[in-house]
Amino acid sequence: MSLMNPWALVWIAAAAPVILMYFLKLKRKKVPVSSTWLWARSIQDIRVNAPFQKLRSSLLLVLQVLLLLAAVLALSDPIGRTTPPDERRWVFLIDRSASMQMKDVKPSRLEKAKEAAKELLRSCGPRDEIMIVAFSNRAQVLSPLTADRGAIERAIDAVEPADTGTRIQEAFRIAASAVLPYKSRTIVILSDGRFEPLQTGSEPIDLKYVPIGGEVRNAAVTAIEVKRPQKADDPYTVFAQLDLFAKEEIEVPVELHVNGELKAVKKVKMAPNSSGAVIFEVSKPEPQIVEVKIAMDDDLDADNRAWAVVRPDRPRLLIAGPGNFFLEKALAQVRDMDAFSAEDFAKTSMGDYDIVVLHGILPESLPEGRYLILGELPKWEGLKAEGELAQPAVVDWDRRHPVARMVNFNGLYVKSAPRIALPPFSSAVVEAPDNVPLIFTYEKGRTRAVVVTFKLLDSDWPLRLSFPMFLSNALDWLRDDGHAQARPGEALRVRLGDDETEVNLAGPGGRTARLTGESGRDVVYGDTDRCGLYTVTRKKGVQRIALNLLDPLESKGTVEREIKTVSGQVTAGSAVPPIVRPYWRWLALAVFALLLGEWVIYHRRIEI
Repeated sequence: MSLMNPWALVWIAAAAPVILMYFLKLKRKKVPVSSTWLWARSIQDIRVNAPFQKLRSSLLLVLQVLLLLAAVLALSDPIGRTTPPDERRWVFLIDRSASMQMKDVKPSRLEKAKEAAKELLRSCGPRDEIMIVAFSNRAQVLSPLTADRGAIERAIDAVEPADTGTRIQEAFRIAASAVLPYKSRTIVILSDGRFEPLQTGSEPIDLKYVPIGGEVRNAAVTAIEVKRPQKADDPYTVFAQLDLFAKEEIEVPVELHVNGELKAVKKVKMAPNSSGAVIFEVSKPEPQIVEVKIAMDDDLDADNRAWAVVRPDRPRLLIAGPGNFFLEKALAQVRDMDAFSAEDFAKTSMGDYDIVVLHGILPESLPEGRYLILGELPKWEGLKAEGELAQPAVVDWDRRHPVARMVNFNGLYVKSAPRIALPPFSSAVVEAPDNVPLIFTYEKGRTRAVVVTFKLLDSDWPLRLSFPMFLSNALDWLRDDGHAQARPGEALRVRLGDDETEVNLAGPGGRTARLTGESGRDVVYGDTDRCGLYTVTRKKGVQRIALNLLDPLESKGTVEREIKTVSGQVTAGSAVPPIVRPYWRWLALAVFALLLGEWVIYHRRIEI
């Protein structure tokens, strides 16, 4: 047996005053009587009228001392173990991702997980050490291995929710590395189980899973897009995708807010566990910030709102190189983009343009940016020509790539193309024999490019209908920021201007930060675990960045009753079995019984 609160034993000293009371009694007033026959029971106590008389045996004294001892033992919280009392190392992995904010259990799944963690803490042995790790899309160590119960409870209380997806592997690796040196070790996962299969490694570790959550009733915004009008007088179009995770049909009210003002409300009737779409049109004022909001009470608030930042200006396109009638004709058909030609390329700042088209010309070095390169091979890492391939025929192309959408490359004649091998951060779009790329994409860091390796005038491509279709696809792909949209929990990168060394950033919930760095370089902000608008204030004005959950897996919130490892083993979902048995309840019952017995005996004694 072990004591969880051994300091309570100091109250045993209170037995001394109780025993002392049996030496000291109130001295009675002497009164002469004619006979002591009627007072036989009363005169039994005459001997204690004198102080410090020898202690007599007393059932009341025994009961009162036993009552005190039982109360002290109950306060010391004794426990009995069902396993040998070895020192065990525990790691509690507490899920704090978006789905743990579900209110299907009150007050929320995360609060229930924290309560369960504290209950498990009370079942641990007094010499056991516990580590607390919170995880969402990344791990956060809140307490190292320690036996300090106060520090552990404070670490559990410090777990805060995050509007992010769920990734457990990093947290599991941290937990496993912390307890591997010890013989008795247990990792407890408190989560709804919506994460990837665990890679447990070769060393056996006792793994327990405590499922948190119940039945979900939730509606979510899972996609948002704002389309610019094709003509000046046409309205903007706002698309939003909705998902309903519930067992009953629900009419979902959806609000549209433009630049902070409510502009429209629509109701979408949705079948159980279905998806739907809602479309709004916005004419005036011209939207800068668009918000779609589900105006209903459901189990998760983080996915009820989504924002889109509309760029106030049209993308700027720079066309550099000798005149090419076919290229200029095709680019003239590109809509929603302002095109500029560079007469003196050496004096042109490419940083002033969103996309740069290079044909027949290539600088020694290219700054980070977005490029359409025609007939030249840039000097990028891992990109090198090894000879020429004469009259290469097109053998295949990636029909799923946005650049090749609806484009037919069959029968394309090319006089020659460089024989190159692509680095890992490149992808072939059109291939010739021996896997030689004729067209490829390049993505590294903040650089994104489409490269055509052969010269246009050495082919018949400019005469084909596929050429302007390819240019349109390539420019759409280059200006599309959808692939680079940051999500909650991911770091924001802000590039400082040539005359800037710092910017101020404000996020949801009053978060603020000053980011400093070298001019022209990126600065990074990592405290992005909440959805909403992040505002960057700089010399040239204000830049807004929208972070949205847009994660159907988190919004669905299904509770997994078991978790799997990559080896296919399954850990049954159940609460961690207690390893101790608390005795304080039985001792409290004994205190009550002794108190009742003492009261009965005392009142029977004072009767004459």
